Amino acid sequence: MVVLNKDGQPADRGLNYSRNRLKTVLTLRGILQGIVSDNELQDSEIFYLKLWIDNEAKEIGDGDILDLRDAIGDILRDKVITTEEYEDLTELINCIIEYSTPPAGVDQFTHDLMGFISGITADNLLTDDEIFKLRNLLNANPELVERWPGSAIHSRVEKILEDGVISSDESNELLTTLNDISAQKFWEYGAVGGLTTAFLKNDELPYSFKGRSVCFTGSFVSGTRRRHATIAESIGALISKSVTKNLDYLVIGNVASRDWIQKSYGRKIETVIKNRNEGAKTRILTEKDWCLAVGL
Repeated sequence: MVVLNKDGQPADRGLNYSRNRLKTVLTLRGILQGIVSDNELQDSEIFYLKLWIDNEAKEIGDGDILDLRDAIGDILRDKVITTEEYEDLTELINCIIEYSTPPAGVDQFTHDLMGFISGITADNLLTDDEIFKLRNLLNANPELVERWPGSAIHSRVEKILEDGVISSDESNELLTTLNDISAQKFWEYGAVGGLTTAFLKNDELPYSFKGRSVCFTGSFVSGTRRRHATIAESIGALISKSVTKNLDYLVIGNVASRDWIQKSYGRKIETVIKNRNEGAKTRILTEKDWCLAVGL
């Protein structure tokens, strides 16, 4: 059983995450790029930044983060954002973007992308300009488009833009997709960070496990992976420890991790997506759907 803290996250997550300054700074850079991509700075985006810094980066001793925290603290202290404060904060954000260059590497670019998505969705709106800038970011980094989640985002954006017109329905659907991928729950729960599996799951029912191969990955709220494997075997499923093109089901635990793309289950998700693009029939289940399917 995974030990959770009061926020429902793994008890040791803060220690592991706070040590990884590079990923935090890359994510911050992406968030800032996303927030200013529509050339406006909304009050809600400032509050989002404050919450992100407090929750995600308060233990990272980076000068840019400390400067941002102080600037936002001054703004929120009297709950009034003056024109001068607005201009100073915008200038600070633009300076951080200009003078922080992410190192080469697919994972680093992915953190930058996830931060950018969090930034453009922080106000729960997607403008046409933000969608075009998201497309430009993906096209400028072909490595991102070759793997999930960049590949999935790129295909959706290109489909939206193929007729040259962005409808409100298309914009709203893309916003939902980006929220699912980035675990953006700021407007729904007032929370930032974490991984959602909502974007990954299949909606087809019913599930049939007898004689089918099942792989469990990630951390589960409802018990250990061994427990779930035993349950699967009791209903005739075959347990697989790895992802192959012949795998029938990948079941993902619901416990979120900010570093999910670096974890083994992040790699398994990526492999399943790649295999499905090549014709594999592997279905992805969330912990919730698995538990409902087997009566837990």
